[in-house]
Order: sequence, then C-alpha cells, then structure tokens
Amino acid sequence: MRQTHWIAGLLAGVAVACASQAGSQPSKPYSQMVVVAWDGAQFAHVQDMMREGKLPELSKLVSEGGMAPTWVTTHCTATLAGFAEILCGYPPEITGCYGVNRHQPIRRDLTVFYRLKEHFNRNITTLLIAGKGRRMSAEPGGPYYEAVPDMDVCIAQGAHASPIVGKLAMQYLDQYAKPNARFFYFIHFKEPDSYGHRYNEDSAEYEGAIMELDGWLGKIRAKLAELGVADTTALCVLTDHGFDEGRRTHLNAPDAWLATNWTTLREGDQADVAPTILAAFGIDLKQFTDPPLPGRPLWPGAGSAPQLKFAGSPGMEDGVSPNTGSADTTPFVFRVIYQDTEGDAPQFVRLILRRDGAYYRTLAMVPKDAGGDPRLGVAYLCRRKLLAGEYQYRFEARDVDGEAVGPPTTMRGGLQATGPEPALALANLAALPTKVGAQITFVLTADAQVEAQLLNIAGRRIGTICRARDCPAGANTLVWSGRNDAGLAVPNGTYLIELLAKAPDGTQTKALVQVRLNR
Repeated sequence: MRQTHWIAGLLAGVAVACASQAGSQPSKPYSQMVVVAWDGAQFAHVQDMMREGKLPELSKLVSEGGMAPTWVTTHCTATLAGFAEILCGYPPEITGCYGVNRHQPIRRDLTVFYRLKEHFNRNITTLLIAGKGRRMSAEPGGPYYEAVPDMDVCIAQGAHASPIVGKLAMQYLDQYAKPNARFFYFIHFKEPDSYGHRYNEDSAEYEGAIMELDGWLGKIRAKLAELGVADTTALCVLTDHGFDEGRRTHLNAPDAWLATNWTTLREGDQADVAPTILAAFGIDLKQFTDPPLPGRPLWPGAGSAPQLKFAGSPGMEDGVSPNTGSADTTPFVFRVIYQDTEGDAPQFVRLILRRDGAYYRTLAMVPKDAGGDPRLGVAYLCRRKLLAGEYQYRFEARDVDGEAVGPPTTMRGGLQATGPEPALALANLAALPTKVGAQITFVLTADAQVEAQLLNIAGRRIGTICRARDCPAGANTLVWSGRNDAGLAVPNGTYLIELLAKAPDGTQTKALVQVRLNR
C-alpha cells in the first residue's frame, strides 16, 4: 500500500522534476501542441508505476522534460470542475462550473480555444475529443457549448471508450498535424476514473487502465514522428484529480499533475495549467484583464513570486500562538508576513490546516493593516478555535506573478488542541432540488460514516443514496441522481431523505429532510 499522496506523491514529483534536464520558458513559441488527459490518474499511483517500469511512454516523455503536481485548491476534486479550470485557468466562481449538478456554459472568451484562435487570427486548428460527454459536454447547456465556434473538431457528446478516442485522435492527427501547420489537440481518456469508481484505486483494473493509456501515448508519439512533427510539437499529459487511497471515490484527491516533453516543471496549482499552455504559444498573459488569470506558467522562474515570512515577534516565531490550547476554547492566532518587491497586492493569503494526518480546513487570512505596503511587508492574521487533535499547518499566497515562496509555505507540526473529542451531531440538513434529483448538504460536528436513504412520503425506503461514506467534521455535500434502487427515475412528488451518521466509537445520530421534485 502506498503512503498517502500528500507526502509520497509530492516528494516523488519533485524527484522526477529534478532528475530531468534543466527547463525554462521555450526559446521560441510553439505553434503545435497535443495535450493528453488521463482522467482520475492518481499521482502517487502513477509515480509507483513509473518506478516499476509499467509506464515506459510516460517515463520517456518525463525524461525529455518534467513532471510535477498541480494541486486542486479552488473546487471539489471532480472531473467537470477540474477540466473547466484546466481549459480556462479560472475557478468555479468565474466559470460557473462547480460540478455535474451545478454548471453552465463557460464564457466563450475565457477558454484556451478562443484565445488561441484570436492570437493566431483564427489560423490554428483546435480540437477537443472527450471520453466523457456529460462532464466535458459541448451540447446546449454543457461547459463548452459557447466554445464550439472556436473548435475545428469537437467530439464531446456521449461517452467514448479509449479505443474510440484513440482512433479518432489518430484520424485527426493524420488530417491536421502537418509540419508547417498550427494545431492544438486536447484528447481526453476517461478510463482511470471509470475503473477507479468501479473497482477501486488500488485494483489491478485501475492500474491496467492507466497502462492502456500509456500505450495510446506511445501511439500518439509514433504518429507525430511519422508525420514529421514530433520534434516541433509540445506534448503534455495531465490529469484533473487523483483518487482516494484504496477507495472508489475522489472526495479528497487534490493531487492532479502535469508532465511535458519540453520543460521541467515547478510544483503548482491547477490554475497554472491554462497559463502554461497559452504562454507556450507565445501569448502575453497580461493582456487578459477581464478577469486576470490567477495562475502563471509552470516552468521554473516564470514571474517574480512574492515572499512569505514568519513575523518573528515573541511567541510567533513559527506563525502561531499558542502552540497548545484547549479544544473549542482557546483562540489560536496565526500570523504571517506577505512581502512583494514589486508592490503587488496578494490575490489571497490563506492558512491550510491538517488534523490528525488528514486535510481539515483552508482559511482566509486578513491584513492587520489594510493600507500596508507589500514592499515593506504586510502582516496577515487568522484567529480560530480548533477541535481536539494534532495539527499541521502551512501558509500560502498568490499575486499576479504566481504563488508565494518561503519557509511558511512548508507544512509544519507542533500544534495541539487538547480535550475530549466533540460529540457527534448532525445539523443544517437541507435538500435542494436539481434538474434530475437533489443536492443534500449537512454539517457534522465530528468525523463519521454517513448513510443516506430515500423514503417515500409514507416513510417506506425506496432507494439508497450512499452507504458508509466517510465524511469529515464540517460541511458536507451528497448528490442524489433522482433514481430508486431499481435505477429508475422516480416520478415528481415529495420524498424524504434520511441521513444516519456513525462515529468511530459507535455513536449514531439521525436526521430527516423533505424534498419536492418538480422536473
């Protein structure tokens, strides 16, 4: 069994990037690029397979360039939201793409397809071939509907298995990938995600799906060589999210990654992928002001990053005071100094907390002096009472040039809230009707396994929404598809949703909410 991806995946990614040749911004812009997406390929699992010699084509590509994690930080770790950010560079608040049950067509001028067409005066061939039609849809109401005029080929309707996606990729490479032509291909394979959900992340089937896609990567490379464009084409492989270790879910799987054949890569954010694609084509990112791109290119040295420093005042040398306190009583104060030599204000400064070895919270920090000069350094604060547990924490910030660097960005421990574990309670249960079913939200006071049942108005069970799902303390969301146990869509009407939460010590709590469907 692998270590948790937060540690093993990160260290492995840094090792791969350092082992590659020195990388930088391209000496001249590319005019040809192929991006291959492996949906749901967990970073740590892929790294293990590379070390074991199971992914020779990806290993060869990385040896020519680099590979690094691109962490998901602004949205749920799911396909629709992930690829929306990859293909635009913006979070859900701007794209409107939060998930499969909450999305809208992305504004046309935000997509890489539009921006490439505009940069080259429409003289570039752009293609989208997607294995997951609903989550990558270009049909009316789908995320990429408004981008269709900017795609010469758009196959993003319905689900397509890897043999179909691969053959279509070969067909359109033959048609458009000419030595003197400009082109951008985005080829999406769904299999790792599909097999992970069906079997689990640690299964032979999941691993076999990734190996199959490595074979398709080899075929794509061979086709580019056959067409005489292998040396001039920027080739990238990436994923949208990881997978929960050993599970069939990706509820907390932010370890996305990017690999290229043309540059080493720094560790970054998923928001950095679109700027990397655009900048590789020679596009000036500063022209985008409505809104500005939050990310920056992923090659080393891109932009002038801000600095984070510890305050240095007594008791705050490690950014928090006190280091030990009483659970639910002691206010822990976190403090960090943001500094930027160019005077750029941060887009955000935030605190990342892990509790008892697992991700816990991301908290916004506020400036102590709103009118402070970033050139001199501005203190940012966050005050928080904590549940009982052992904590790790780090700080992060970003400005127009990218992510902040400095000792506070490294995860550190030594923070403890003592006291009894909070009693399990289930609160704020609500069910919001969607186009097909409902979105269920609730708050837990402690970690628990949750079971959700669908009842008719008479209280008779007619469906199961989830079984024994691990949910952390805090706000949680479930999605009901609108179907019963037989897989049939239930008729419009009033239904009851019953949640049962079970704590590790056997404590249980139950709640009921009503939802009315009127599709």
